This record gives sequence, C-alpha cells and structure tokens, in this order.
Amino acid sequence: MILAPGYTTKSVRPPSSYTDSLKRQQMIEYNLPGDPSMYEEDHLVPLECAGHPTSPDNLWPQLRTGDFGARVKDLTENAARAALVSGAMDLETIQRGFMTNWHDLHDKLFGNPKVVGAMMMMTLSPPTDEP
Repeated sequence: MILAPGYTTKSVRPPSSYTDSLKRQQMIEYNLPGDPSMYEEDHLVPLECAGHPTSPDNLWPQLRTGDFGARVKDLTENAARAALVSGAMDLETIQRGFMTNWHDLHDKLFGNPKVVGAMMMMTLSPPTDEP
C-alpha cells in the first residue's frame, strides 16, 4: 500500500486536535522550552514508511527550524520514500534508521545517487496531502 503509485498519508494522518494536545503534554513531560508553535508534532517513523499514526511512542515534538529541525527531517522522509519506491533501501532498514539516528539515515540517503535520482523523479508528481 505505501508503495502504491499516488499513495498519500491523508487517510491515516491523525487530526491536529489529537497531535496538538499530545504535543503540549509531551513538551511538559520533556521539559521543552518555548511556545508550542515552535514545534511540530512529528512521526519518528514517518507515515510514508509505515510508522504508527497515533502512537505516542511514534510522535514527538520536534523544533521546526535548525540544522536538524522538522524541515530537514521532512526532506529525509521524502528521500526515504524515494529509496523505498526505487528499491534502493528496504522498509526495515529505513524504519530502523529513523528509530536509531535519523541524522545518519539522512546522510546515507542523500549520499545515494539512486535515491537522489528517484527524488528528482518524484518531484514531478509530489504528494498533495502535506500540511
């Protein structure tokens, strides 16, 4: 299903009322500074890689900006999807990469010419359900 052409996360993405509430709870639990708007409630293992949509174990408040903020992780998620579709990496390897150290996964994905090529091809028909 996640590899099907035209797959989107729209049908499994949790409502913002759920993620906003969870983000506020986790910010208190993790003692994170700043306003909740500085953070995105992010899926550790992305929905595009069969991550659980609502499990608090797969959701965490991530800063939106910075060298490894949400914007950079979004690029990593797009590269992971391209790696899956192109066959450059398997699902288990990608999921493990997100769960252990997504920064290392980012470097591996963007260092792989097959993944970069697949990403370029995917930009011709980007997903339509991104927030």
